[in-house]
Amino acid sequence: MDNDTTSNVVSTSFDVIGSLYAIAPLIENVPEEYDYSCIEYYDKHIYLGTTSGKLLHYFELDAGNYTLISQLEFNDSEDSSIDRITLLPEIDRALVLSEGEVKLFLLPEFAPATNVYSIKNITDFCPLNYSKTSNAYPCFMFSNDTIIGVSVSPKQMKIEKTYGVKGIQVALPITDKRKLMGAVDNTYSIIDPQKESTIPLFKVCEEDAKELTPTIANFGKNEYIVICGISNEESCMGLILNDEGEITQGTIVIEKYPTRIAVEYPYVFAELHGSKTVNIHMLKENDDPEVVQSISREDPFHISKTQRSFPAKYYNKQLVELLRYVPLTGEKLQFREDQEKAYVERNIDIETDMLLYGKDGISYLQQKPNLLNITSFGEETIPTLEKYISLNPLSNYSKLEHNYFHILYILMLVFHCNSIDETLIEKWLRCADVVDIRILLYFFDFKIYGDLWIPNGLLEFTEKLHQLKLIHKCKDVPKVLHFLKRRLKEESADGLKDSANIYLSLDIILLHMDMKERKVNIKNYEDTSYHVIIEELSKEEDDYAEVLLELYEQLNDIEGILKILRRKDSRRLIKFMKDNVDKLPETYSEEDMIKDISTALKSNHEFENNEVVYDVLELMKILSIDTTKFTSRIEDSEMKAFLLEKLGVTTTKDLDFLYQYYKTKLTNCNTKLMDSMNIRITSYVTNLNYDKPTLKKYLQTKLDDSDDYSTLLDVGRKLIDVEKRLNETKDSFLDEIDATYILRLLLVETEDLEATLGSEKLLELYLSWNDFSAVDTIVEGNEESILQILDHYVSLKNETVLCRFLVRNKTQISSMHSNREVFEKIPPTIPLNLLQELLFPVFRRNNNTMQNLHIEKGILKHYLQALKGIERRLEP
Repeated sequence: MDNDTTSNVVSTSFDVIGSLYAIAPLIENVPEEYDYSCIEYYDKHIYLGTTSGKLLHYFELDAGNYTLISQLEFNDSEDSSIDRITLLPEIDRALVLSEGEVKLFLLPEFAPATNVYSIKNITDFCPLNYSKTSNAYPCFMFSNDTIIGVSVSPKQMKIEKTYGVKGIQVALPITDKRKLMGAVDNTYSIIDPQKESTIPLFKVCEEDAKELTPTIANFGKNEYIVICGISNEESCMGLILNDEGEITQGTIVIEKYPTRIAVEYPYVFAELHGSKTVNIHMLKENDDPEVVQSISREDPFHISKTQRSFPAKYYNKQLVELLRYVPLTGEKLQFREDQEKAYVERNIDIETDMLLYGKDGISYLQQKPNLLNITSFGEETIPTLEKYISLNPLSNYSKLEHNYFHILYILMLVFHCNSIDETLIEKWLRCADVVDIRILLYFFDFKIYGDLWIPNGLLEFTEKLHQLKLIHKCKDVPKVLHFLKRRLKEESADGLKDSANIYLSLDIILLHMDMKERKVNIKNYEDTSYHVIIEELSKEEDDYAEVLLELYEQLNDIEGILKILRRKDSRRLIKFMKDNVDKLPETYSEEDMIKDISTALKSNHEFENNEVVYDVLELMKILSIDTTKFTSRIEDSEMKAFLLEKLGVTTTKDLDFLYQYYKTKLTNCNTKLMDSMNIRITSYVTNLNYDKPTLKKYLQTKLDDSDDYSTLLDVGRKLIDVEKRLNETKDSFLDEIDATYILRLLLVETEDLEATLGSEKLLELYLSWNDFSAVDTIVEGNEESILQILDHYVSLKNETVLCRFLVRNKTQISSMHSNREVFEKIPPTIPLNLLQELLFPVFRRNNNTMQNLHIEKGILKHYLQALKGIERRLEP
């Protein structure tokens, strides 16, 4: 059963000196009536051999729980010790050696293969590499007087050839050379079966009279360890040889001659004679090997290095607790933490192939992981970490551990460095895919975006570093952060985990620095950061409206652009809408359109000659907006009136609206101008200069610079036009507000005004205003008006005005039949010389008339005399 706990460093059934390897029980109870001689592991199956010929088969039914599922005899006729079990996994078979006999067993059921003959008189054997061509394992089997070449396939053990080499007790194949490293009689030798020759190397026992069991094991790909000694109870030497028989790594002194030996570089496991102690030797570079751990027990036990590794979970809980990721910042999510824990549990694939077994059960040896050996955060730990991270991780667990060491290494550099500068950043960036750069931002107490998680084993250390306010170690934070981002993009363009949030965290920090300097340029930030940058800049929208617009344009966020332009620049709003009609979002309704147009128009009070207004009108045409519907929703009267004027009125309702609007506006304008106009009218009336302009021209000249006057003229004329469209016979609104007729004088052409009021009323008005020029325009052909005018001018008691009138109209006056009445009205006080121009033509005309009368009288008299003469002649 797996002991997935850390309550004890080693199993309490052993006496242990040293803590390099922990001992964990695998199967605690095995039959005590047997002595066990060999063991193998094969895919959840454990095969156990005894000295009495029994073969036990255990299977892992549940995780960590092994059950004995079969027990059989190697030889039914006699008890014989099981000397060796060797797996042939490619053909699902195993070779079992017992008392010189080799049998083929089925895997995984571990039963003898039927119809396959055994091979006898064998001292040892060594399989070679599997051959796909023949689906068989070539194998050398050794007897006292020969080497037998055997092909082991799933269905047979076929003897292919024999070689004339005698006395081989044990041998291992030399890699790729078809040679063997073995023991021939009492000598370790290199054996060449093909040439049937041996090359002696070292004696097994220095004293030929004594016999020691040759002990040999693989020490790596091309190296082997052989044991040479004097006796079982005396110390011996382990020699490490290459495949040429040369000593490569010195010697290992072993306390007693081992009955078994196993290697897990750089450690050598020696089962000392008597099988009650296993010493673990550690090879050291440039130093003598030493015993680093000793395992002993009162009852005999053996050590074995299995052909296949199996899960070792002794330290799993500790490792899971250290390696599982937990949040360094942000919300703690139990579900996420559980997922992280489960992920680590799934990926801790630590295995071992070292077993201890005996009557007290089966245990495995598990080396303490490097992770658990790091106990100090002192500067002296940094070289150790550098060594660990230089290794190439192969297994899932080693990758987790490797990442952990990388993070710890960077944290240690930050902790012990004098300055956080570009040099440190470069080291960090080499492992940025593992060590989240946001940890540095966390140390600087900046805001972090995204989930920042860290191995639980480093959480406390990281939090303590955060408390140290490490930002003080950085002399120029902006410079370092700019360098960091630039190098991060150069070195980690691909594969950077959560890169968007990493760049976002950096961008927002740099943004705030730029905002302080008022130097925000979107080219300095990642486009993936734009949305959050918009949120930050929107807090100071008035200052960064243009930058926000640029960001929205980059994101093609039409709604964002509209939002800014609504608030900041209605002119650009309408122009943008007009230029981007086809890009407006589907969610942009007619209601939104009307609202935006209204907003733009409200902020542009001067409608005439306004580019915005004409853009609005063009936009409405492009979008085919129902003008009636549009204008009906506009609450601003001035805006509505303007649009109706530009778009055209199609309903009586709109016409009525305009009429009421114009009435109100005209009244307001008239009220505003009343005082000013009255002053000017009074001035005009009292001015008796006969050459002054008409009152209409006078007022136009005086009021031309007044906006109210311009509005008055515009609105008044529009009002008159609407009145005509509504009802030509209807009384004019001007009748209500224009008692003096001044408005009509200004608004209506003279001909129309005369047609409306009549010439008599118009003359009356002109006379009341002393509008001499206008009066002169209606005198011609109207003798009565001349007399009326003359009466008014006489009443003015201004000789100049009277004389100017008489002179100006002398032709008409002189031709009047009633000019006598005119002369009678002229005051006698007026000097005749002032009337010379008038009187002279009159008198001349009268004189001519008198002369003509005299002539006519003479002619008539002569004519009458002639008639009388004729009459006399004709009398009888």
